[in-house]
Amino acid sequence: MDEQVEVFLECEIDRNPQAPAFFVVGYATSRQEFENQPQWPTGKWPLTVLCNACFRPSKYSLQHIRTRELDTKAQHQHPPKRIWCIEVQCVQESCGTLTKIYFQAGIGSTKSTIQLEISGRQVRIPCQTCRQDIELTFQSCENAGVVVEVRA
Repeated sequence: MDEQVEVFLECEIDRNPQAPAFFVVGYATSRQEFENQPQWPTGKWPLTVLCNACFRPSKYSLQHIRTRELDTKAQHQHPPKRIWCIEVQCVQESCGTLTKIYFQAGIGSTKSTIQLEISGRQVRIPCQTCRQDIELTFQSCENAGVVVEVRA
């Protein structure tokens, strides 16, 4: 059998057992293979992830990674995704810290669709330095780019 593991983070906030929210980080033949890959997110932990289901941010470490086996020959519904990194800057005069958040969206997503989707949700994240809220607006999400495309 041609098997892979799906490597994911489970939303810590939206714990809906009927439709759990997952942030798919990648696919590999084993968790060990995934952790040895030189591509993202290796070396970038902890991650602040904005859940695409509940639109609330959570911080994850490597220990939060989960895996589950997938049969690549089976008909499963795992559409390709783009993982975006959005850098937002704290607007407090004495701070100005850049905070990176990660967001996943469909393979056809563009920067402007990501900006519109996030800004329409009135999302706020705490600054990593001064702990003041940073509002995610169309303008504050200007520094957004695709980190990786995730395909099974």
